[in-house]
Amino acid sequence: MNFQLSNPVVDLPETAYNFPAVSIVLPFEPKMKSKRDLTVSLQAALYKIEKDLFARFSVEMSVLVLQKLKMVLKDLNYSTHKKSIAIYVSPVFEKVIYLNIEVDKKTLVGTSFHIRDLVKSKKCSREYLLLQLLQSESRIYVCESGSFQRIYSSRRDNHPLTSSLPSNHETMVTSEKMEAGSFVHPVDNALDMILDTYRLPLFVIGNGNLLEQFKTITKNADAIIEMIETDYIDTDNQGLRTLMENQLADWNRVHRQFLFNQLRTASAKKRLVRGVTDVYRMAMHHNGRLLLVKENYSYPVVYGNSEELGPRADQPCSRFSYLKDAVDEIIEKILEEGGDVELVEESLLENNDIVLIL
Repeated sequence: MNFQLSNPVVDLPETAYNFPAVSIVLPFEPKMKSKRDLTVSLQAALYKIEKDLFARFSVEMSVLVLQKLKMVLKDLNYSTHKKSIAIYVSPVFEKVIYLNIEVDKKTLVGTSFHIRDLVKSKKCSREYLLLQLLQSESRIYVCESGSFQRIYSSRRDNHPLTSSLPSNHETMVTSEKMEAGSFVHPVDNALDMILDTYRLPLFVIGNGNLLEQFKTITKNADAIIEMIETDYIDTDNQGLRTLMENQLADWNRVHRQFLFNQLRTASAKKRLVRGVTDVYRMAMHHNGRLLLVKENYSYPVVYGNSEELGPRADQPCSRFSYLKDAVDEIIEKILEEGGDVELVEESLLENNDIVLIL
């Protein structure tokens, strides 16, 4: 039997029995932590889950789930390069997802799974890029955990003028613009690669003249959260932190602007897919870097005779599955493929319920 995606809402059958469902979400970076440290974290989660299971469910069901969970933990891949792990176990199925996102540790015991709980477990890390424009030098920093690491610098004397012009006023102005361009263009070109690698909000600081010059030539205007006028020239962490304090006070605003900038850039580059049907197709073909979906948006499966693509066409959803609709399956697929997912407010996507940045 085939089925299709359809607008009418049809409730899927809920769990008929009081079966336990266990979720573990935790950081899992074998290259950053020893296998022993990871094992200790997993054993601590197992101990907490064991207590919760026997307190809420029958002995038979609790023992069954614990046995399955221990087998899953025994077979984990410690050679993964991913940042975290999500484990789901019930009496009828088990699932392990290695994730490329940072998460806060969480264990849950209940009667159902919710893949969106995994997205809500994402760690809120205030990381960003900072471009500092000076008269003699340009510097790009990545800020992580309040510490600034310089990842690029370019001095003005590395980009001298290649021509000599007569010294009248008009040509002096032209010369200054050429010199500014020859100095700022390499920084902007470096930003292309850095933004593609780090995918973080970008701030630019410098005096008014330098900011205006940069604004005129940059190809990365859509990536900039804010341009901050300042004569600050030092490079110590405390000074930069103090300078950025006010800009970062409302991190939700920064993050929202960052997502909006990515949407605008993806749309301009024709790398934005809209609508659940097209997003679903792209996700199932292993495409997609960032999925944005309205927080409460769902698209339940409706069974029928259409040949339209739909979730689990070859194996209909079990009543015990934690995947309840097409949106949940899209979320899981994007995360499995190393992408990221954001649950966003209504106003950010306007007339769209779900979009995918390629």
